Amino acid sequence: MYRPYGNAPATLNFASGAVANVGNVYMQNMTATGPITPVAFNGANAGGNTGWTISAAAGGSRYWIGGSGDWNDAAHWSTTSGGASGACILTVYDNVFFDANSGFTGASKTVTINNGNAYSRNLNWANATNAPCLG
Repeated sequence: MYRPYGNAPATLNFASGAVANVGNVYMQNMTATGPITPVAFNGANAGGNTGWTISAAAGGSRYWIGGSGDWNDAAHWSTTSGGASGACILTVYDNVFFDANSGFTGASKTVTINNGNAYSRNLNWANATNAPCLG
C-alpha cells in the first residue's frame, strides 16, 4: 500500500514520454498530474485519489500453507488448499482460508504480520486445526 505520510494528500507528476506501470497497489490520497494523465493502475482504491484510471483487482481465494510464518510471505500462500506456494500477496479483494492443510502443528501455529500491512476481504478459520492464531 502506498499512503503518504500522515495520510496527507500527495502528488506524482508524470513527465511527457514517461511510462507508468502501476500494479498490485492499495492507494490513498494520491494525485497524478502531468501530460500523460490519467494514469492506469491495477489495485485497490482506498479513496482520495485523482488523475488515475483505477481497475479493481478481481480478487480470489488464497489458502495459508506451511505452518507458522509472516502474512506477507508469498511462500505461505496458495491458490488451492494444501497446494503449491507462491500465490500473490493478498489484497482487500481476496478471501482467505486457514484449514486442515495449512500446516499448523503444536509448535507451529502463529501467523504474524511482521512486514507491512495485512489485507483481505474475508477470513475463514472454520477448518483450521491445532488452534492457530493471528499475532
